[in-house]
Amino acid sequence: MYNRDRWLYPIVITSDNNSWRVTDDGTSYTATIPAGTYYAYESVAEITGYPRLYTALYDQMGLNQDIQPFAGTPSLSNLQVNGGLQFIGSSNAAFSFDFNHVDWTFPPQYIGFAADQATSVSSSASGVLTAPYTPYGIWDSFDPARSKIGFTSRKMARATEDVERSDAYEVSWGSRLLREVVYRYVPAAHVHGARALQADHASTGELALGDIYQGFDLLWNSLAKLDTILILHGGQGSLDAENAEWEAVRLFDSSQAESFGNVARLMSMGGEFYELVLTLVRLEGSYTQ
Repeated sequence: MYNRDRWLYPIVITSDNNSWRVTDDGTSYTATIPAGTYYAYESVAEITGYPRLYTALYDQMGLNQDIQPFAGTPSLSNLQVNGGLQFIGSSNAAFSFDFNHVDWTFPPQYIGFAADQATSVSSSASGVLTAPYTPYGIWDSFDPARSKIGFTSRKMARATEDVERSDAYEVSWGSRLLREVVYRYVPAAHVHGARALQADHASTGELALGDIYQGFDLLWNSLAKLDTILILHGGQGSLDAENAEWEAVRLFDSSQAESFGNVARLMSMGGEFYELVLTLVRLEGSYTQ
């Protein structure tokens, strides 16, 4: 029996979108995150080759103010238990994220706010701030996978189709592990993110109206470009990828890269539910089933 999975797709930080401005207990600070490609998790130790976005945020904010991100239940999408972020300051004093300041260039959706958030947001008096939505960069499966079958595939060529001939031979370039992952009856807002702009689809998907970042189509955009994706098998609701059963994968089936329709197949018009089917190639990881 599987548990719900968490998928992480790469987030690119450049000099154009790497700056924060935080006001903590009345004093304002600017934090700058090093440019690079990150994944949306936080762990004591990094998975080599997959930099930690939330750790980078904490490291830079910690230079002046000790505000740390934790897994939390979004304040608006509150049925997505631990599907969002909560920021807690160690000083037990109020702080704010100054989205309205020129020094804030970091995309708000990367931490669970609307992309067009343009006003300052304050924590509670005791220094707790909960983001309203699920963040960009993470896709949590709505239900456990129906199957996650791994199988060995050989890279080979045969000199003849007539294998019974005495001069038949083959050339092999080794093998790899492929995995077919299947999710069934996935609500439309967890497949097409824009469906969460419609009240009925958002409700069916247990999301707040406007929480568009649980759409699998965002993840598919990375898969289709041969980006490396991290799957935390059974890791929904956790920011700790290092201690999860993780796996780095890429999309194997070229037809699934060509069309999202070859990944997301409509199962039911009533409520609009989909089946997601992906054939992936395993690169590395602690998950070996």
